[in-house]
Amino acid sequence: MAHKPANLERGSPAIPILLLTLAAWLLAVPPATAAADDEVCFAVIVHSENPVEAVDSKEMSRIMTRKMRRWPDETQIVPIDQPPQAETRRSFSKEVLGRSVSAIEAFWQRQIFSGRAVPPEQRKGDAEVIATVSATPGAIGYVGCRSLPAEGVRTVEVTREGP
Repeated sequence: MAHKPANLERGSPAIPILLLTLAAWLLAVPPATAAADDEVCFAVIVHSENPVEAVDSKEMSRIMTRKMRRWPDETQIVPIDQPPQAETRRSFSKEVLGRSVSAIEAFWQRQIFSGRAVPPEQRKGDAEVIATVSATPGAIGYVGCRSLPAEGVRTVEVTREGP
Protein backbone atom coordinates (compact mmCIF):
# COMPACT_ATOMS: atom_id res chain seq x y z
CA MET A 1 0.00 0.00 0.00
CA ALA A 2 1.29 3.43 -0.97
CA HIS A 3 2.07 5.76 1.81
CA LYS A 4 0.67 9.32 1.57
CA PRO A 5 2.43 12.17 3.29
CA ALA A 6 0.35 13.19 6.27
CA ASN A 7 -0.10 16.79 5.12
CA LEU A 8 -1.68 15.86 1.74
CA GLU A 9 -4.45 13.63 3.03
CA ARG A 10 -8.03 14.41 2.21
CA GLY A 11 -9.28 17.26 4.36
CA SER A 12 -5.79 18.57 4.99
CA PRO A 13 -5.41 22.39 4.86
CA ALA A 14 -2.30 22.00 2.67
CA ILE A 15 -4.28 21.29 -0.53
CA PRO A 16 -6.42 24.46 -0.47
CA ILE A 17 -3.34 26.51 0.39
CA LEU A 18 -1.46 24.94 -2.51
CA LEU A 19 -4.35 25.65 -4.90
CA LEU A 20 -4.67 29.24 -3.69
CA THR A 21 -0.92 29.78 -4.13
CA LEU A 22 -1.07 28.38 -7.67
CA ALA A 23 -4.08 30.56 -8.55
CA ALA A 24 -2.39 33.69 -7.17
CA TRP A 25 0.75 32.94 -9.17
CA LEU A 26 -1.23 32.44 -12.40
CA LEU A 27 -3.00 35.75 -11.90
CA ALA A 28 0.20 37.63 -11.08
CA VAL A 29 2.28 36.40 -14.01
CA PRO A 30 1.16 37.92 -17.34
CA PRO A 31 0.65 35.41 -20.11
CA ALA A 32 3.32 35.27 -22.81
CA THR A 33 1.30 35.67 -25.98
CA ALA A 34 1.90 36.82 -29.51
CA ALA A 35 -0.15 39.93 -28.73
CA ALA A 36 2.78 41.33 -26.76
CA ASP A 37 4.76 41.47 -30.01
CA ASP A 38 1.95 42.99 -32.08
CA GLU A 39 2.57 46.48 -33.33
CA VAL A 40 0.22 49.34 -32.51
CA CYS A 41 -1.44 50.94 -35.52
CA PHE A 42 -0.20 54.51 -35.99
CA ALA A 43 -0.38 57.25 -38.60
CA VAL A 44 1.96 60.13 -39.36
CA ILE A 45 0.17 63.48 -39.37
CA VAL A 46 0.94 67.01 -40.55
CA HIS A 47 -0.85 70.35 -40.39
CA SER A 48 -3.85 70.33 -42.73
CA GLU A 49 -2.29 73.01 -44.97
CA ASN A 50 1.05 71.20 -45.40
CA PRO A 51 1.31 70.27 -49.11
CA VAL A 52 3.50 67.17 -48.51
CA GLU A 53 1.66 63.97 -49.46
CA ALA A 54 4.32 61.40 -48.50
CA VAL A 55 7.74 61.02 -46.91
CA ASP A 56 9.99 58.01 -47.13
CA SER A 57 11.27 56.34 -43.98
CA LYS A 58 14.76 57.79 -44.48
CA GLU A 59 13.33 61.34 -44.64
CA MET A 60 11.17 60.62 -41.59
CA SER A 61 14.24 59.48 -39.70
CA ARG A 62 16.07 62.67 -40.73
CA ILE A 63 13.07 64.75 -39.61
CA MET A 64 12.81 63.07 -36.20
CA THR A 65 16.58 63.39 -35.62
CA ARG A 66 16.43 67.05 -36.69
CA LYS A 67 18.79 66.51 -39.61
CA MET A 68 16.12 67.65 -42.08
CA ARG A 69 14.89 71.05 -40.93
CA ARG A 70 12.73 72.47 -43.75
CA TRP A 71 9.86 71.31 -45.90
CA PRO A 72 10.20 71.75 -49.70
CA ASP A 73 8.31 75.09 -49.41
CA GLU A 74 10.96 76.26 -46.86
CA THR A 75 8.59 76.07 -43.86
CA GLN A 76 10.50 75.02 -40.74
CA ILE A 77 9.79 71.42 -39.73
CA VAL A 78 8.65 70.98 -36.14
CA PRO A 79 8.80 67.28 -35.20
CA ILE A 80 6.54 66.20 -32.35
CA ASP A 81 7.29 63.01 -30.43
CA GLN A 82 5.48 60.92 -27.84
CA PRO A 83 6.87 59.78 -24.46
CA PRO A 84 9.34 56.86 -24.47
CA GLN A 85 6.87 54.57 -22.69
CA ALA A 86 4.07 55.12 -25.25
CA GLU A 87 3.18 52.01 -27.27
CA THR A 88 2.61 54.24 -30.31
CA ARG A 89 6.18 55.50 -30.04
CA ARG A 90 7.54 51.97 -29.73
CA SER A 91 5.78 50.96 -32.95
CA PHE A 92 6.71 54.16 -34.79
CA SER A 93 10.37 53.89 -33.79
CA LYS A 94 10.60 50.26 -34.84
CA GLU A 95 8.61 50.48 -38.08
CA VAL A 96 9.67 53.88 -39.42
CA LEU A 97 12.98 54.76 -37.81
CA GLY A 98 14.22 51.18 -37.74
CA ARG A 99 15.51 51.54 -34.18
CA SER A 100 14.25 50.85 -30.68
CA VAL A 101 13.07 53.64 -28.42
CA SER A 102 16.12 53.04 -26.20
CA ALA A 103 18.44 53.46 -29.21
CA ILE A 104 16.73 56.75 -30.08
CA GLU A 105 17.00 57.90 -26.45
CA ALA A 106 20.72 57.05 -26.44
CA PHE A 107 21.18 59.01 -29.69
CA TRP A 108 19.55 62.08 -28.09
CA GLN A 109 21.65 61.76 -24.93
CA ARG A 110 24.80 61.89 -27.07
CA GLN A 111 23.45 64.88 -29.04
CA ILE A 112 22.53 66.80 -25.90
CA PHE A 113 25.83 66.00 -24.15
CA SER A 114 27.85 67.17 -27.16
CA GLY A 115 25.73 70.32 -27.55
CA ARG A 116 24.75 69.43 -31.14
CA ALA A 117 20.97 69.26 -30.91
CA VAL A 118 17.94 68.80 -28.71
CA PRO A 119 15.25 66.17 -29.23
CA PRO A 120 11.82 66.90 -30.68
CA GLU A 121 9.19 68.26 -28.35
CA GLN A 122 7.21 65.52 -26.61
CA ARG A 123 3.49 65.48 -26.01
CA LYS A 124 1.77 63.21 -23.50
CA GLY A 125 -0.51 61.47 -25.96
CA ASP A 126 -2.42 61.53 -29.21
CA ALA A 127 -4.75 64.40 -28.26
CA GLU A 128 -1.82 66.67 -27.39
CA VAL A 129 0.07 65.69 -30.57
CA ILE A 130 -3.01 66.49 -32.67
CA ALA A 131 -3.51 69.83 -30.88
CA THR A 132 0.14 70.83 -31.43
CA VAL A 133 0.29 69.71 -35.08
CA SER A 134 -3.03 71.40 -35.92
CA ALA A 135 -1.77 74.67 -34.38
CA THR A 136 1.70 74.57 -36.00
CA PRO A 137 1.97 74.81 -39.82
CA GLY A 138 5.34 73.00 -40.08
CA ALA A 139 4.63 70.32 -37.48
CA ILE A 140 4.73 66.58 -38.05
CA GLY A 141 3.95 63.85 -35.54
CA TYR A 142 2.35 60.45 -35.20
CA VAL A 143 -0.73 59.19 -33.40
CA GLY A 144 -2.63 55.97 -32.92
CA CYS A 145 -5.02 55.16 -35.76
CA ARG A 146 -8.02 55.32 -33.42
CA SER A 147 -7.40 59.05 -32.89
CA LEU A 148 -8.17 59.86 -36.52
CA PRO A 149 -9.71 61.60 -38.33
CA ALA A 150 -9.07 64.83 -36.47
CA GLU A 151 -9.70 68.44 -37.34
CA GLY A 152 -6.71 70.54 -38.46
CA VAL A 153 -4.45 67.62 -39.40
CA ARG A 154 -4.16 65.09 -42.18
CA THR A 155 -2.17 61.93 -42.64
CA VAL A 156 0.85 61.52 -44.86
CA GLU A 157 2.05 58.25 -46.29
CA VAL A 158 5.37 56.90 -45.09
CA THR A 159 6.98 54.94 -47.90
CA ARG A 160 9.88 52.54 -47.72
CA GLU A 161 13.09 53.96 -49.11
CA GLY A 162 14.76 52.43 -52.14
CA PRO A 163 13.75 49.39 -54.18
